[in-house]
Amino acid sequence: MDPVVKIRELIARAYLSELPNRGTFASERASMKKFVVFVLIIALLLAGGAGGYWWWKDQPKQLIASADQYFKQGEEALASDNSAAAKRAFLKADEKLARVLALNKDPKNSQAALRRFEVQTQLFTLYGKDDSQEAQVLREKARLEAQKCAQLAAADKKYVQAQIRLLNLAFRNDEIQDALTYAENLLDVNADQNDALLSKYPIELAAAHYLKGLAALQADPPRPDETLTHVKACQEIEKQASSADEKQRWREIDLEARALQAKAKDAKARGSTGKGARDDSMAVLLAKIPDWVQRAQKEKDKVVVPASGQQPDRALIVLLHPSNMRGLFRFLNLSIDLAPTPEDAVDRANLILDYCQRLIDGRFLSPKALEYVNGQLTQLTTMLNADKLKKAPQDTRDQLKQRIEKLTKENRQAGAVMDPALYAQLAQGACDECRCDAAEAFALEGLSVAAARKFPATDPVVAELHESAAYVLLLKKNLVTRKCIS
Repeated sequence: MDPVVKIRELIARAYLSELPNRGTFASERASMKKFVVFVLIIALLLAGGAGGYWWWKDQPKQLIASADQYFKQGEEALASDNSAAAKRAFLKADEKLARVLALNKDPKNSQAALRRFEVQTQLFTLYGKDDSQEAQVLREKARLEAQKCAQLAAADKKYVQAQIRLLNLAFRNDEIQDALTYAENLLDVNADQNDALLSKYPIELAAAHYLKGLAALQADPPRPDETLTHVKACQEIEKQASSADEKQRWREIDLEARALQAKAKDAKARGSTGKGARDDSMAVLLAKIPDWVQRAQKEKDKVVVPASGQQPDRALIVLLHPSNMRGLFRFLNLSIDLAPTPEDAVDRANLILDYCQRLIDGRFLSPKALEYVNGQLTQLTTMLNADKLKKAPQDTRDQLKQRIEKLTKENRQAGAVMDPALYAQLAQGACDECRCDAAEAFALEGLSVAAARKFPATDPVVAELHESAAYVLLLKKNLVTRKCIS
């Protein structure tokens, strides 16, 4: 029987004197008091237990654990190509993490901030698959939230995991300035953990040294000695943490070469004023360049075969990180400037063009490939009139020009965003050689590219292209005297 109902009956019987005797009533009343007290205690315990459970679930540690489970579900849904399920799971994870950040009074809740950054990054990608206006608004919101969470996570400079994760992401996206911030946090603040970092994160540690070395070289004035110290640190990390056949990365080779060149230039300037000791940096650099060029020659034809066997074989250059691809080309350009003979300069220029050809052929695997090709073709066109290549035999220089023109055409056909300056240089070169049709084609194509990229009519490159087109028209009408280079 319901205890409440029983109590009511006992009270009624007492008032109506229906009980046999008062002793019996008193006994039942005492028993009922004990029962009621027991029920109240159980109720309080149950209520307290439920409250305690919900309190426990609402603690940061449990919320983060729950968010991790939802994040894992989201990743599994992505692997199964179920975007809708992935989005639901990531939103659940974000709800938990937002709760942590709202509850926690510490503004530097790095663990939750880092996890929420990763969740928002996934949501940003998922919203990008939807072209609706609502999805684009949500995508921008996710971007801003991810940015805010990244800054919050990185604010705790001693939180190594956050610095490593964000350094990796910034470096992968080629966001060098952001990556430098995390590199400084990693090396300057966590120097006492260097051995642990070397053991667990050798690649990231080397990247951090590279970034700090790059910053030192780009400083005003440059600090090449500091740069070389960081390059040496990269080499030591590779010796300790890599396999025996691991080679120095191209970004580090380029950094070392440019630091030696800057140091030599500085020593020469000091020497002209009679200050400073003798410096052998240029001799060291010139001794190293042939081996590095030889390595580039060998790697040019290196092909990587995917383990799965499902993808096509890929040229090694296509797989390089942007910083290494940039380092390779920058070093080869430097090697042309420092070539001992015009013949060596031509060989190295052709090597650059060989790499450009491989990037065009592998463009479907490397989104930035065409951009690098465009930059190199522009650079080489300028270098044709520079010291070393200008001294090469004319027929050899003509062959280089033909290769550059051919690759320019292929690169645009492949969908590259071209540089009008490249066409301006090609048009000028064709004008100098009185190749009127070629000059006109380059000038008009350059103007078309400039218009597509919305270059103003007052831009110097646009003016140069118009000048070349006008000059060709005058040549064709014999209104100017031909001054062609034979």
